[in-house]
Amino acid sequence: MGAGASASWGDASQNELQVALAQLSHEGRAKLQNALDEACGVEQLAPVQDAASADTPNQQTAGGAVSSTAVPQFPGNPYQDTSGTYFSDLLKRECMAVVKASYFFKCLEEGIPFTDRQNIPADYIFRGEEVLDKWERYGAMFLAIISYCWLSKTHPDPECYHLRRLVRVLKEMHQCWQEDAGQFGLAQTGEKQECGVILDFCSLWQKHGEHETRTAFQLEQFIEGLKEINTPYGHREITAIKLTSVPLSEKRTYDDRGWTLFESILIDGKAPSPNLLVGSPFGGANVLTLNFDPEADANDGSVIVAAYAGKHDIARFLASKANVDAWIAFDPFLSEVLDAEA
Repeated sequence: MGAGASASWGDASQNELQVALAQLSHEGRAKLQNALDEACGVEQLAPVQDAASADTPNQQTAGGAVSSTAVPQFPGNPYQDTSGTYFSDLLKRECMAVVKASYFFKCLEEGIPFTDRQNIPADYIFRGEEVLDKWERYGAMFLAIISYCWLSKTHPDPECYHLRRLVRVLKEMHQCWQEDAGQFGLAQTGEKQECGVILDFCSLWQKHGEHETRTAFQLEQFIEGLKEINTPYGHREITAIKLTSVPLSEKRTYDDRGWTLFESILIDGKAPSPNLLVGSPFGGANVLTLNFDPEADANDGSVIVAAYAGKHDIARFLASKANVDAWIAFDPFLSEVLDAEA
């Protein structure tokens, strides 16, 4: 997330933020709260819950706050469950829109950048009830969130740099997951399956220009969504896609920015997805870290292999479904995997 929240990182200290996230103590969370308040101009953001504490029973109230004594408004675990949480309630009420992957395919086919939420046709946004239904059934195989660098102040991707990469990986995810959902014990209904995407510019209501242009309702939804933006990055049943590359002309890289640092630390600390663990070659992996040129790399699924480097099971599985020699040529790591496990 970048200027997508209609805010810039300003002078917030990346070092302070990193320390706060690493500690995740009460003191650390307070520091994180202050840094993000300054950056976003929002009165209160939902406190970040340590991924390691996700197994501890908790009670979540509106706004994402976790309390051991409050009467539970939302009894679910905010980083594990797909229902009974404040985040799932936000999705149901469409405070944070889930965009159909086909919208991004359409944009690339037409050679136009993706637009903000106000200008995305309604047919390309999942209805809230549909999101919860599909998320409950398919988990991290359905829902994905994108972490990337904004490339201009007014639009995050004016030249479709990220769009080309995003479409490439979404298509490969579709191919892998749709073909094998039944094998992993997930429901097969014959319906066309499509990934749902959370991307800040498309999912949160944006203002246009220096003056506020959102309606009171849109602004209220925006603030609610922004307060809970930490949750999807750290949720085990949401695949996080980190698009870490930037154009050569861009001075600040993915690791140089406060928002992407915040997102990346949350993503890297998330728990594996049980839906991708049981009987699945994905090994519970729900994080894709991608830095590639979609025009240069062979269009054979190799991006997924590279993203799961170190996951021997996924490499073997994907290699068995296509031209192994071509994949080894793309990624020498794959040959080591196959030799080691032959």
